[in-house]
Amino acid sequence: MLSVEGNISINRLRQILSEISGELLKLSEGTICKWNKDLSKMLTPSIHTIKEKLLRSPVVHKDETGIWVDTKLNWLHVLSNDKYTLYYSEKSRGKDAYTEAGVLPAYKGVLVHDNLKSLYHFTCTHAECNAHILRYLKGIFESKERKWAKEMIDFLLKAKAAAETDLSPDEIIDFHNLYDEILESGRLEHLRDVNLDRYDDDVKLLRRLKEYKTQHLLFLSDRTVPFDNNQNPNGA
Repeated sequence: MLSVEGNISINRLRQILSEISGELLKLSEGTICKWNKDLSKMLTPSIHTIKEKLLRSPVVHKDETGIWVDTKLNWLHVLSNDKYTLYYSEKSRGKDAYTEAGVLPAYKGVLVHDNLKSLYHFTCTHAECNAHILRYLKGIFESKERKWAKEMIDFLLKAKAAAETDLSPDEIIDFHNLYDEILESGRLEHLRDVNLDRYDDDVKLLRRLKEYKTQHLLFLSDRTVPFDNNQNPNGA
């Protein structure tokens, strides 16, 4: 637990065990590493069960973060639903890493993620995480005072609240039309900016929102699809 969950180094763990036992436990680093490997093998059946549960889940969340392994950047990948979580570490962030875990190639439900393009290689249904988008929009509004960014923030929050009710088909269409109107407003706002660089983050975000509109608004028409990737009810 101290080594794996506490992220304590093997050498430091050896010292701790020696100190708390009055130097009765004088273990080598190799012994502790072997214990970890033996325990890892014992978890194999549980890992298979988690993968099976995720494969049958109507919605799965996907995320990843960089970690350092032997002084080299690796990626800690996370697949989860409301009851099960699978962690795995790979050297890459792309589709080969997802294939290696053995879940996504066969998954046919809804995968919620933050627009990592390589995930679109898989033939499941995709939903974009709107919590990430809200952060990006907030940054753009605060740094560049883009009117369209504030409008999109207000729109997404309103749409999130509305999705908790039973929306009629016409109401869903109205939300989709308003989304398009805000993007067009953003396009015109950019055209009026003589100093605008088409490679700026706000321009790229505008394009992204247009290209992945279906994935960003899927939560409106399918109540099983969450608004974002945050499974903590209080946000994250």
